[in-house]
Amino acid sequence: MWNCGLGSISFARLSFNTLTVCDVIMIQVDTHIQQLDQYLKRFDEELRRERENAAAAAVLPTTSLDGSAKSGSSEGGRGGRKKYALILDILIDAGA
Repeated sequence: MWNCGLGSISFARLSFNTLTVCDVIMIQVDTHIQQLDQYLKRFDEELRRERENAAAAAVLPTTSLDGSAKSGSSEGGRGGRKKYALILDILIDAGA
């Protein structure tokens, strides 16, 4: 028996309570570790898919609606503006 000022507690009872608390904590820690493992597994799968998609996009050229392949660099980004400037130049030259 141990007298702590609040009453006497047996070492057996104190040991049992300590082990019970430790068991509860171990179960909670194990549950959280399992959750983290699941999150990590999902994250790894997502990264793998993104890498595969990036690799596939780098290898395959993009195709336009008419089926012709486009290279990585386009000539004008918003090519419509250059076309209109060319048409205006032709119209101005024809009218002069």
